[in-house]
Amino acid sequence: MNNKKGFTLVELLVVVVILGIITGLSIPLLRNIRQNNELREYTTYMDSMKYSAKLYVESYEEDLFGRHKSGCTIVKYSSLVEKGLLKDIPLSDVSCNSGESFVKIVKIDGKYGYSASVGCGKTGPDGKVVLDVKLPKEGLSSSDVCSVDAKTIMKFTAIPSATSDIKYKKRNVRVSISSDTGINNDVNIIYGFSYNKDTNVINNDWKKLPIEIMGKGAQKKAILDGQTIVATTSNLTTPTGVSGDLYLVLRVDKLENLTNDQWTMDPNQSNYLYFGPYTVDNTKPEFNNSTVVSSVTEYNSTSPKLNLKVTDNLTSANDLRMCISYDSDSCSKNITEMKSGSSYEKYNANKVLSAIKNVYDGSDHKVYVTVVDRAGNYATKSFDYTLGCSITYNSNGGTGTMTDTICNKNTNCTLKTNTFTRDRYEFDGWYTAANGGTQYGATTKLTTNITVYAHWKLMEHKITFNVNGGSAWTKARCEAVTGGVYSNGTCYKMVREQTNYGAMPNPIKSGVYFDRWTTTSSGGNTIGSGTKFTGTTDQTLYAQYGVCTAARYLATGNTIVRWINGNATTYFSEFAVGCERFYVIGYDANTITALAKYNLNLENNAQSQNGFQMTSTAKGGYTAYNEAKTYCNNYGTLLNNSYGLSGIGSGMMTRSLLSRFCSGICYNCYMSCSNSKIYSSYYWGLTVSSAEYPCGKSWCGAERGLRIYDDGQTDVPATNPASNRPGVRPIITIPRNAIN
Repeated sequence: MNNKKGFTLVELLVVVVILGIITGLSIPLLRNIRQNNELREYTTYMDSMKYSAKLYVESYEEDLFGRHKSGCTIVKYSSLVEKGLLKDIPLSDVSCNSGESFVKIVKIDGKYGYSASVGCGKTGPDGKVVLDVKLPKEGLSSSDVCSVDAKTIMKFTAIPSATSDIKYKKRNVRVSISSDTGINNDVNIIYGFSYNKDTNVINNDWKKLPIEIMGKGAQKKAILDGQTIVATTSNLTTPTGVSGDLYLVLRVDKLENLTNDQWTMDPNQSNYLYFGPYTVDNTKPEFNNSTVVSSVTEYNSTSPKLNLKVTDNLTSANDLRMCISYDSDSCSKNITEMKSGSSYEKYNANKVLSAIKNVYDGSDHKVYVTVVDRAGNYATKSFDYTLGCSITYNSNGGTGTMTDTICNKNTNCTLKTNTFTRDRYEFDGWYTAANGGTQYGATTKLTTNITVYAHWKLMEHKITFNVNGGSAWTKARCEAVTGGVYSNGTCYKMVREQTNYGAMPNPIKSGVYFDRWTTTSSGGNTIGSGTKFTGTTDQTLYAQYGVCTAARYLATGNTIVRWINGNATTYFSEFAVGCERFYVIGYDANTITALAKYNLNLENNAQSQNGFQMTSTAKGGYTAYNEAKTYCNNYGTLLNNSYGLSGIGSGMMTRSLLSRFCSGICYNCYMSCSNSKIYSSYYWGLTVSSAEYPCGKSWCGAERGLRIYDDGQTDVPATNPASNRPGVRPIITIPRNAIN
């Protein structure tokens, strides 16, 4: 039975993949085989050229080297063809008749070394060969090999030959000497570095050239194998600390080949050789008039700004790098890090730096700036930098926001205008504390951060005084009171909430006296100077007037005793008993002693005295007596019935003494008495007999209960409105609690 089972699909795919891999590997291999076969043909041709050169030497040795023991020369491709020693390469359309096809022949102690070079390719329209193949690839051109006249050629090469790169503080240079006829070990060469292409070596520092040369036997073998002898020095390092373009100077005192032939130099040269220039940089950058300033103009911000003017002798500003640190120099000084490390960045003369701190506190800092050039030379400079100080505004019960004020330390800083608000309060200035403290002026000198606190005062309101039927205001009468303001016939003053009204003006109205200020035109609450203003808006007060007669107050019974100005603790504060006004002239814990404000006149006066006034037209005599007696009776009754006063006078006067005074009507007693007469200069010079006005010594000696004044006396209160007529005033003592 036959098994005809075939490949599965998977097996077929595996086979295809394997074939693909084999094909991919084989194609380059086949290409290399083909190329190697082609090169082998050129290599064989190159060997043929060397064989032809040997035949050429046998025939023309003396022409080539004369009688020299050593030498190096070349035989061109064209010479070998000309002598019939060589034919062109047997490849179609290919020619090796080029300047790159030659044989180098070196003679050393009667023996010869051969090395060939071929340059083959297609022949162009001009008859020249366009090279396609050159063997060996590293071979030199015929002009660089040796002299056609077999001179002793030695070639000096410096590695590098020159450089203008400025990224080095030192440069290492190596010198090679190459010779086709070998180098004698007995070499005497010295070197140094100069700023210019001359023999003025820096610091006159000449040194022997550190070069190592292989032995003669090894050199001969290498020469006969077609090699060029090369001796190379160790590193020759530029001097320490110098900058600029330097030249390597060699002075060749002795240099021979293996057969002791002196090396051949250019006839225009001395025995000095120069290589370079080599640029080195050992000069650090310089800071010229550099500063660190603020990134804002008003004050030293937390972010400083560079204001650098850095110069470098060789590195341009675009190639400098820099590193910034605060308060300590923390920038790395490792050359690799400085040139390419993350902590160093491209130089920026006007860079705004990162913030030193996140607060303004007037603290002192140092900004360290390190600048490095391409060679790794660096300079570090520190700059003093003091942060600005801040003024923080505390609303202290108000509402709103205010940004801080920033000013430089130790400079006068202007405080902002308040923008906080507080209902029913007015801003009263910035202070050092929320409560109390010292008020700031418009400016303050900051040495550190401060917080200023808003102080508030209750609002002022306009209190307008309405004469309520009285005479129109005059400027003099309105502004006689402290704080009074007269404007267009209106009299007003400003009073702050929760403070006393203070002094208030007195209006006048013909035929009546001014009694008090009230909150409505027909009465309302009485407002005196000691009354606290509790309103929250402007207010108008109305004058109230009255007609004073004794009968009026007798009829009303217990009449009001009230304050007019001030209080019991203020000297010459004023209160009223009915219509009569009194000045406080003394007080203790329980009582108040007061002097009547207006004179009890002893003669007729057309002017109203706003007090109890005599009406008789007679001067003196019993008419005045009767008026005064009526006054005393009515006044005593008022005091007795209403308050039970203990007495009248500066001392303890009893009711009996008051009765005796009024019954005697001794209203003209003053300071002294006599047995028969009482004299008074205040009663128009009249002599008053005791029979007419009885007055006992006991009363005059006590000097209580009655005083006589005129306008010129110095002990009369300044607001005394008395006329220029003489008169008397009672003195009373009443309990403190009698005044409401």
